[in-house]
Amino acid sequence: MDIIMHEIGHIKSPYNENVKAPHQGFEVENSIGKLILNEEYLEGMYKMKKGNYYAIIFCFNQSQGYSLKLQGRNDDGEETGLFNTRCPRRPNPIGVSLVKVLDINENIITFSGCDMLDGSPVLDIKPLLKNFTLC
Repeated sequence: MDIIMHEIGHIKSPYNENVKAPHQGFEVENSIGKLILNEEYLEGMYKMKKGNYYAIIFCFNQSQGYSLKLQGRNDDGEETGLFNTRCPRRPNPIGVSLVKVLDINENIITFSGCDMLDGSPVLDIKPLLKNFTLC
């Protein structure tokens, strides 16, 4: 089965390298990014609101290859399975980031919680449940 996805926009981020990006953007207070939505999808932003949380689904477009077991990032450095990590090198290089919308200006969404690399292609945006709270 072939799976075909289309880029709906891209990320403008202060991060150009994986080692500089936070592991989870919502843990870094000043981790600000922008989602530049392709104009043909502008109508899909109808009723999006500042202050709400969304999941941005994007592509790890700079990743190559993967391993199913990795050295963990915790203090003991124990081996762990790929699906127990946020490592960008995956069989399907798809990432999900939880963000808070700070501003919406036409097709540009400014958000906190940025952990994506600059230029990352965006595949989808989904609202989070109303009762969702971040740690």
